[in-house]
Amino acid sequence: MLDAKTMPTSNKKLDRLVTDLGTAIKERRQAKNLSQEALAEIADFDRTYISLLERGERNPSFTNLCRVAASLGVTPSEILKGISYDA
Repeated sequence: MLDAKTMPTSNKKLDRLVTDLGTAIKERRQAKNLSQEALAEIADFDRTYISLLERGERNPSFTNLCRVAASLGVTPSEILKGISYDA
């Protein structure tokens, strides 16, 4: 269970979470043989947004994560599986 005592507070740990999320999105996209442009078109995003997500330079809102997941044919929880705040 997450609480204020166990959540990462350093920017480095938080940045790693966003980077790990981007890597997970990229891996799912590549497994579907989709280009960033194709995924962006399906999800109705600009290609640059997908690029920023995959490089960990953008932290998506929950609704945007849902849109990306749906476009990849998975659930948000499947994308988040294995991403840990204490890793």
